[in-house]
Amino acid sequence: MKTTPFLVILFFAISCGANSTPKKEGVGSDSISNSTLLEEYFFEEAYMLEDTFVIEKTPTLLLSIQKNFKEVNSVQKWDSVVHRVVFESGMEGDLSAYYLGGKLSKLLVRHHDDAFQKLCEYYLKENELSMILEKSIYFDSFNTHINQRDSIYVVNGRKAVIEIVNSYFEERKLIYQYHSSQSGMYYTPDDFIKEQKRLIEIYSILRSSLNQL
Repeated sequence: MKTTPFLVILFFAISCGANSTPKKEGVGSDSISNSTLLEEYFFEEAYMLEDTFVIEKTPTLLLSIQKNFKEVNSVQKWDSVVHRVVFESGMEGDLSAYYLGGKLSKLLVRHHDDAFQKLCEYYLKENELSMILEKSIYFDSFNTHINQRDSIYVVNGRKAVIEIVNSYFEERKLIYQYHSSQSGMYYTPDDFIKEQKRLIEIYSILRSSLNQL
């Protein structure tokens, strides 16, 4: 499949409003729960979920990645699931690795504390990274994440910002990415390369942790 080396858009899937309930629009946001207990996981992992976003100028660019995403997140019984505690991006996280047919198909990592939760899902196709879903919620103590351009909600009486970032890969190269909130993020070609490097490095750390006892 022929790809464009640099292609980024910002997709605003969540509307503004301090008292809004998160809309169920787009991949990942269907799995936003309405939890009011901070001790519970706010985000659920993708299950039986389709990615239906289309790039207007290149509508077939993501089709094979989206098909694999749906197939993997629709698996009802895995051959095995391996759990690890990992440390990456300055945070400790809980890693789950899902195997089917003797091959690694999916990685799931959760980071959480009193003011922050993040769920990252890594989808593999033929043992290569294919798609990453990053879903984060920042509560009111994270003032740097709360500004007039973000989508702000109230969860259990606390202001919160929800961000969802989806990244698509081919041959270990980031080919497309969009964001669900207006956080002022803008990519130059150099920034795009740095973002690719960041994601690949984290993915490599997670893969390496599976070889540790």
